Amino acid sequence: MKKQNLLLILALTLLTGVAFIGCGGDSGAPSLPSGDADSDTDGDGDSDSDGDGDTDTDADTDADTDSDTDADTDSDSDSDPQGGSECDGADLDCYSDCWGCALNSTQCAPALEACMNDSTCSDYYTCKEEECCGGNSDCLTGDEWETCMAGCADSTGATEATKDLYADIDKCVACDACSISCAQNQKEDFAMCADAGKVNTVDNPCYDEDATGDEVACFSWAGWGGTCTAATSACKGDDACTELESCVNDTWAFEDWEAQQEVCFETAGAAATDLYWGYMQCIYCDACDVACAKDAGSKNCDEYTGKK
Repeated sequence: MKKQNLLLILALTLLTGVAFIGCGGDSGAPSLPSGDADSDTDGDGDSDSDGDGDTDTDADTDADTDSDTDADTDSDSDSDPQGGSECDGADLDCYSDCWGCALNSTQCAPALEACMNDSTCSDYYTCKEEECCGGNSDCLTGDEWETCMAGCADSTGATEATKDLYADIDKCVACDACSISCAQNQKEDFAMCADAGKVNTVDNPCYDEDATGDEVACFSWAGWGGTCTAATSACKGDDACTELESCVNDTWAFEDWEAQQEVCFETAGAAATDLYWGYMQCIYCDACDVACAKDAGSKNCDEYTGKK
């Protein structure tokens, strides 16, 4: 019995050693040289030759390569606007490199096609290209852009629905397909790309020339591509309203600004005054009522009835 037990223990010990090596990993035991049968697998210096002629390669089928089927490549193929496309890149120019490519991409071509299939939107778009962008090589900005686009709206009979069709093109290109290369343009040209949930907050500036990115001034966001675009365009497209706005802006540096503004309104007339307040109150009293709260008094927000 003792001899048999000793042989059994010896056999189990040898088998355990083979299994340990077969599991892989940095065990500290030397690996078997290719073609060397049973040669000193335990590293004790003896040959461990059992003379049975087998190669003991432990060619079992437990190849733990961890080939599971979860294939989680994490390519982030969700639909949230991460920014950029095959047309975009940090070393590319927003207009000369990315814009045209994006318009022809599967991403933004549908928005362009929808506008082109509407005769008024097509005319509006063409006017923008020819009159406001010089063939899309040198687009106007700021007030000049608004004035030009208002002129295109008048000459083509563009409705708010028409402008929405056109805006879908800009938003697709500037805010999504070309958001990397156009990032530096988004403050002045594409305030509409700002997150609505971030611009109308107490910590966000109401009107700040230096605000950029997610901190874009609420005034710019609301009036240029945001919820008050129509009201902004209506005033910018009327000469008397733009003159009234300029007159009012010139009064803020004076202590008697209220008295001076009354003169501005009397000179401008009722029609221009209505357009001006529609523009101002939409922004200050509605779209940016939190960010612009400190200016609510000067915009008569307590009398404003258009609050959504």
